Amino acid sequence: MSTFTVKKNIDRATQFAGDNFGKAMQNKTKLSFTTYNDQTLVYCNQPEAVLAKHFVGSSAATTNYYVNRSSVKKGDCLVYASYDLLGCPNGYFAIRIYNPNSTSVTVKKVNEGFSHSGSWDLAINAWKQFSNGVSESAKSIASKSSIWITTKSVTPSSNRLLEYLMKFTTTGDVYVAVYFCTSISKIPADGGTYIPRNGEESYSGTARKFYISTSKTLYAADAMASYYNSYFFGLTPYNGKVTNTNEHNPITLVQGGTASETALNKSDRNLGNWGLQYAMNFTLKNNYSKPVKFKGYIISNPISHCAGIRSGNSVDGVFLEPNESNENPDNNRWQFFESTTLPANTGSVTIDFQYMHLSKGNAPCLMQFEVVPA
Repeated sequence: MSTFTVKKNIDRATQFAGDNFGKAMQNKTKLSFTTYNDQTLVYCNQPEAVLAKHFVGSSAATTNYYVNRSSVKKGDCLVYASYDLLGCPNGYFAIRIYNPNSTSVTVKKVNEGFSHSGSWDLAINAWKQFSNGVSESAKSIASKSSIWITTKSVTPSSNRLLEYLMKFTTTGDVYVAVYFCTSISKIPADGGTYIPRNGEESYSGTARKFYISTSKTLYAADAMASYYNSYFFGLTPYNGKVTNTNEHNPITLVQGGTASETALNKSDRNLGNWGLQYAMNFTLKNNYSKPVKFKGYIISNPISHCAGIRSGNSVDGVFLEPNESNENPDNNRWQFFESTTLPANTGSVTIDFQYMHLSKGNAPCLMQFEVVPA
């Protein structure tokens, strides 16, 4: 099988709501991820609520702010941005790449997803666009010069929320600067100044990775003897706890310091691994005495979050509501996969897919693989 068509079955899994979410999390299986060199994640979430004074060129602008300016090493780069444009003028979300080297560099945009609306579902559209890739020619940047790699129109009066993903490759080290402006002509040649940190739970900076992978074999007999006949995997570290090997992805902040889910300061743990792609290779084996099926789910965390799944050319996403028993969520579990019937004792199938923890909630989600009689 390898790849599969992503399903979109949503249910209200009350058995995993409230305190039972914690019980399922206690029964999770640890994963070990492989990391890769030559990757940079440019993480843009400061200020989380962009104000009119942060829009370069607006009448309310207090200075020529950028929302992120970071050094990116040669290799692959992913730009992830999530913002609430609160009372801002119409204008542009724009990204400039500057070449500080003595020779030219070549950059090429590989994937891009942009969504701008009034609903948290927007992250799903950005994820779908991003997964489809782009067809753009590589661009050469001369020494000590820059290019605008993207400019996106924004209309905050009708669409407050913004979600953006963009992957590019570069043949040399570069600087990436991210702006909100009324016109890119308003951006000064020197790049501007950084927006002072607005509150203790908003971040911009870089991380050392944006893609990690894992392989694991799941056995039907083991699942049938476990909590709810299932394997559970907790994805994204939270509240000072890191479970999976090589999953931790600290953000080196533009203003200095580090935001991390293991930070001593609890206000520096508001990350949720947004923008990190989890590549999964699971072999599902039926070593049980009867035919079975495997079903794959994403279970919402107590805060709510957007989740994205891709397998081959099939891609989808869901905004999952807060998973608290007293809120009676109607959509706190998403079934994204179901195997064919696997014969007793011998059936086996291998699947490849990617998961991304998109915006909104920063707490961990649960991935569940349930075994059911066929």
